[in-house]
Amino acid sequence: MPPTQRLFGPAFILVIVVLYAQSASQAADEYDVVGRPSNLALQRPASSVPAECATFFSEVGWGKGRWEGVGDRATELWVEWIDKSCTAQVVYSWGTSRKRGGNPSFRRVTAKIADGVLTIPKLRVGRIKAKVTYTLSGDGSALMGVFQPADASKSRVILVRGSHFPANRAGCVVQ
Repeated sequence: MPPTQRLFGPAFILVIVVLYAQSASQAADEYDVVGRPSNLALQRPASSVPAECATFFSEVGWGKGRWEGVGDRATELWVEWIDKSCTAQVVYSWGTSRKRGGNPSFRRVTAKIADGVLTIPKLRVGRIKAKVTYTLSGDGSALMGVFQPADASKSRVILVRGSHFPANRAGCVVQ
């Protein structure tokens, strides 16, 4: 067998296909990266927090979602704490838009939980200001989100409890 046939045989082609597939999946993953603060501090709700509010807390965050519309951005939600009046501090995180670019980032904001809905009344993401609401699924495994800018149509997302997040979240403390 000539040396060129050995060099470009089926095994070589298989290696090239595998390497190409890996690089393609890594390129797609850049749109799944969201911003997170280095000092993420999650506090389990106290017993005085009503159960219907406490259910929004997740030690592993909420994610693996992508807003339809709104630049197709990946997003996560971290509930840092909830008090007995159902006011919560949350970290809203987003990724790069496939349509508009931008950088992954986050906002730490105050939210209110009432009637089974967590509401961020005034969220600013770049030049966009929006009201964002999340409703728990019946089994508590997912959040259904609605992003409503004042001057545009609604976008929707489904976030799941973050069992898919890395176990080692640098800077994340759960108390």
